[in-house]
Amino acid sequence: YAVMERLVAAFPEVLFEGCASGGARFAAPAQSVLPLALPDLSAHLSHYGPGNLALWLSALDAEGYVLARDHWLFAEPRLLALQDPALAVDLAEAPDVDGEQVFKATVSVSAPAFGIWLEAPGVPALFGDGFFALEPDETLEVYVTPLERADPADLRRRLAARSLYDLARPVLFPCPRPGVGI
Repeated sequence: YAVMERLVAAFPEVLFEGCASGGARFAAPAQSVLPLALPDLSAHLSHYGPGNLALWLSALDAEGYVLARDHWLFAEPRLLALQDPALAVDLAEAPDVDGEQVFKATVSVSAPAFGIWLEAPGVPALFGDGFFALEPDETLEVYVTPLERADPADLRRRLAARSLYDLARPVLFPCPRPGVGI
């Protein structure tokens, strides 16, 4: 892994803040450059293992609004001890933009979720965000723009959120009966 050696907080009036497992926090004042001195996570890595640890990073403005966020994983995604994040999606109609029908999907989780994406099989649409991560009890609003007029109830029925957890679960296929081809 490549490790950043310094944190650059170049945006005016932005506070860069990070939180490590266990609540250790760090902050960088606006328009500053400082050595990246993350908390020592070796004890956490030894105790929990790299597949059970994530570092969440956020860039906040002066009012606490999240401008950017990211996470650092200490193991390859296939080696993560993923929990069912209990993904939930709530869909609401948003005001049309330039005559285009727009919906606001609010995604929430109850456990850490990585690589989240939305899909609506049978409804061609553009999604405002994809392959993102959420911390427990956190939400993210994703704008959904159908490529053709969509029935809100039908879109609500078809809309689903998926994550790396869904890719890691084994898929069971029925065994063919003897003498019957696949």
